Amino acid sequence: MIQVGDIAFVTFPFEEKQADRVHPVLVLEVMEHSQCIVAYGSSKQVDANCPRKGEVVVSDPEHLRRCGLTRPTRFDLCIRARLFVPRRSRVGVLPAQVHGRLYSAAVTAGLLGA
Repeated sequence: MIQVGDIAFVTFPFEEKQADRVHPVLVLEVMEHSQCIVAYGSSKQVDANCPRKGEVVVSDPEHLRRCGLTRPTRFDLCIRARLFVPRRSRVGVLPAQVHGRLYSAAVTAGLLGA
């Protein structure tokens, strides 16, 4: 079963169009029938030392392994979508050590109050 904090690989839509590539996503909310609110992930333009506002960066080798990722990846909480996330697409989970950065990014993205 998909849970909040899971990392999955799914096709991510951009501007009402379906993407042509599968991207990593961070599950932010789980609804009925495996529908989820997810944050877009990318391994392009990742700066672990200075992440953009609203982003969570995973770059530590152990954290990457636990997330099921092979390259440093940024999850942009400002770019979200409601998608079907099948259980088989799950590759890992965001480690607890990153939850503080997730909280800060969620506040910056306007998802939580400070």
